Amino acid sequence: SMCPHEGSGTLVSRNDGNTWGAITEEGKLYEWGQMVTSESVYATDNPQEITFYDEDGNADPEKKVKAVAFGAYCGAVTEDGSLYVWNDGQPKRMELPDNEMAVAVSMVSTYGGAVTENGNLYIWDSYDGTGPTKILEDVKTITMGDYGNAAVKKDGSLWMWGNNNHGQLGDGTTQNRTNPVKIMDQVA
Repeated sequence: SMCPHEGSGTLVSRNDGNTWGAITEEGKLYEWGQMVTSESVYATDNPQEITFYDEDGNADPEKKVKAVAFGAYCGAVTEDGSLYVWNDGQPKRMELPDNEMAVAVSMVSTYGGAVTENGNLYIWDSYDGTGPTKILEDVKTITMGDYGNAAVKKDGSLWMWGNNNHGQLGDGTTQNRTNPVKIMDQVA
């Protein structure tokens, strides 16, 4: 599973390992390898710059990426707090409720999650179009996985949800969880 990555010159990979991406020191985002779109699979052996567009559909070369995550869909947060999601090389802005600004993003498969500057955690499914839905408050970090997800709150508590047939969520049960459950405290 992929963790959100932040900073300049950051190298990241898609969770399937076939696509790679990098954020340059100038905040530009590049990706290469196998790209899977809703209509096709294509590959490129050279880094391709991802272009971001404004609300009117015009290329916005001033957008600088500060966080990115790769799944079957990709997610990026720009320096102005805008959240973008895509699977075809064409980022589309995802509006969060109340015009909240994102600070972190995590993606796996078609699912994504974003933490806002207010500490709200929103999740969505890009494939079926559900969300974004707020599921937790006072969140510091998030990691989405194929079968389980984790969030650490600002108070240091760890919360998890997802498949739990082998007890992998750590809540003392084998019950799948659709809502986050508190696992432990004092997580860094």
